[in-house]
This record gives sequence, C-alpha cells and structure tokens, in this order.
Amino acid sequence: MEQNNPMQGLYFAIMVCLLFSSSLFAQNSDLYSAKGEAIVCQDDKMTYIQTVEAARSKAIKNAVSNALGTRVSQITNITIEDGQTDFTVFGSTTIKGKWIATDEETIETTSYFDTQKQRPMIYVSCRIKGKVKEAPAEVMLLARTMRCPDLSCESVSFSDGDNIYLYFKSPVDGYLSVFFSEGNKIYRILPYPRNSSDNYVEVIADKEYIFFSDNYKHNYSLSMKPEKLKLSRNENELDSYKVQVVFSQNKYFKPLLEKDDRKSQKNLLPPQLSSSEFNKWMKKLCVDEVFQCVVIPISVD
Repeated sequence: MEQNNPMQGLYFAIMVCLLFSSSLFAQNSDLYSAKGEAIVCQDDKMTYIQTVEAARSKAIKNAVSNALGTRVSQITNITIEDGQTDFTVFGSTTIKGKWIATDEETIETTSYFDTQKQRPMIYVSCRIKGKVKEAPAEVMLLARTMRCPDLSCESVSFSDGDNIYLYFKSPVDGYLSVFFSEGNKIYRILPYPRNSSDNYVEVIADKEYIFFSDNYKHNYSLSMKPEKLKLSRNENELDSYKVQVVFSQNKYFKPLLEKDDRKSQKNLLPPQLSSSEFNKWMKKLCVDEVFQCVVIPISVD
C-alpha cells in the first residue's frame, strides 16, 4: 500500500491558489482606469436632471473613448426625441468598450443671462473617473416611454397621475427587466409585481413589445398578467425620475428586493431596493459583455 505524501497535498494546494490568483489577475487586467469630461447646455425642453444625465453620458463616452478609442463603423446612438430636443441615452455607443464602475464624479452648474435670447443659460459640466473594459459593439435596442400604448404617444414628459407605457424591441433574443428610479429609491416594475420572484422577462428578436398596458394584445405570457403603471409626483424628489431598461443576451439573477404587499388601487406596489444596492448589482452585471442598460430620464409635473 502506498503512503500519502503530505508534500503532494501542499503542492496541490499551492497550485490551486496560483491558478485562482492568475484567474483574478486576468480578470482585473481587463479593466482600465479612465477619465472624461463633458458639458451640456440645458434648453427649454430639458429638465435639470435630464441635462445632468446627458452630461454624465457624454463624459462616460469621452472617458471610454480616451482609454480605448472609437470604432470605425459608426452605430447610431439611442436618442429620445422631445420636440426639437435630442439627448443621448447611455446604451448603444460608437466606442470600443463599456463603463464598468464610477470611482469619482463631479457635477458643476454655471449660468448667465443671455441678453440676446433674454433668458438665463444653464450649463452642466461633468468630470468622471472610473473603470472600463474592452467589449464588442452593443446591439441596437429600441426603448421608448409613452403616454399611451402606441409609439405615436412617445414622450419623456408626464403629469401627476398619468399612466406610463414602455415600447421595447431588440434585434436579438434576450432577457429584460425594467426599474423606475425615484431619488434614492429604485422600484423594479418589470417583471410585474405579481411575478416578483421572476428574474427577468424573456423577449424574442425583432418582436415589438408594449409593457404596462392592460390590452389583451399586450399579454405576452400566460403566467404574466399585464399591470398598468400610474405615475405619482413626489414633491421631495423634484424631477429626479428615470426609467432604467436592463437587457442581456445571457440569463441573470435579479437583485435582492424588498416586497410591499400593500396595494395601490388594484395593483400591488412594486418591490424596491436602495440606489446603492441597485448600483452594486449593476456593477456585477456590467462585467458581462452582452449586458446593456438604457437610462431614460423623465419628468413628472
């Protein structure tokens, strides 16, 4: 009978540790430090929060472009059109990488009175530092907020008590979830509250979806009963509202959610989590190369 050599066990343990450390180093070596800046002028059609988001989005793209460069083949950015105003939403880009985490951010606002236009001009600047990684081109997602369950009602401006609807279309199969940000609170609104244990909603390539409509044509699953979503203005949060559309070609797990079994009119209140926990969850998902998030700032008057 052969005797076990204790040195063999020690050697094996050392090799496992070395391989694990090498794996971690390889993962970390894919990340690059980056910094960028941008400035955006707030026009009549944009709220202050929307201007901040636009400045942040441009600063992120500037940072990733500075670190990794841009692609030769241009891809049209996802935009939200409201009247004559177009502002870029963080999602599809022309850069070679993706933003993984924010380490430092500075937002500054300056203003002066324009005597020719006879109105104050407000400029928002953003300086940002963080981590980026190389990634393939993202797919072109189409995500729009609407006042009615039809694209003709596309809007980012809503009134207190309005119903909000979401149009979504993807060129590839994938997995979708949607969150609503109200200041420091994040509500997961899709999958619907009655399906709060589900991780995501499966979507089929090139199929048009309209969510938060109770029309039978918009019931895409026997196990998922559509629920309307009514907006309520929170005076404490001013106009800091965002719809965040999370999509991946790979399956993923939902974040830890706090359930609220109370009902708002006929529907259950959506489960929620803090913005800090949401950001931690997003940071983990961002490592996946086929993960995307489209942020749509909206106003509720």
